[in-house]
Amino acid sequence: MDSQPLQGDSTFHRARTDEQRQERTSAIHSSARSALATTDVSGVTLRRISAGAALAPSNVLRYVGSRESLLLDILSDEYGAWLTDLSDHLGGEPRSVDEVADALAVGLAARPILCRLVAAAPELLRGLRSADAAERARNQRVENGAAVAALLASSLQIPLTASDGALLTASLHASVTAAAAFADQTVFPVTPQVAIRELVAIQLEGFVARAANRRRS
Repeated sequence: MDSQPLQGDSTFHRARTDEQRQERTSAIHSSARSALATTDVSGVTLRRISAGAALAPSNVLRYVGSRESLLLDILSDEYGAWLTDLSDHLGGEPRSVDEVADALAVGLAARPILCRLVAAAPELLRGLRSADAAERARNQRVENGAAVAALLASSLQIPLTASDGALLTASLHASVTAAAAFADQTVFPVTPQVAIRELVAIQLEGFVARAANRRRS
């Protein structure tokens, strides 16, 4: 089980400085990312993370709180990096729905770790036991959701209410989750990038139409 100590745990030396603590936290994050690059989130266990970081599971928890909290923090980091790339790609100029959908699909397909974590986020959130970790996850989700909504509203030249922004983010996450699920089977082969692009385009058309209807009313 994940809670069992690794061999050599008796030689563990607690980090004494901020630099040492940062080095160990970075090693834990790197280990989790390496695992996420090759396997589904369910396979990224605390024991696997700890082995990659050369620490016992109990010591990993000292630095990150829980497996779920760690993976949600990585999700937020991935989200931020993706948004930076997306903003650079769109260039702050007005874009068509097809152009925005293409940019979203290409960017997400290039970040499999982000897509895996987006799909697994509901389960990870349910696994949080710390109130502080839950609050941090909520803040991350609100901040990232507002950022993607603002970027897409600017590119499509449409106003979005706070409720619209939340719905847009939720629909985007649903598209990523659906594409991941359907890509993981052989009966009806689906290319994740194509699936995301088509689903997102339909959703964006709906938001554009809603904005047009509001202007007319």
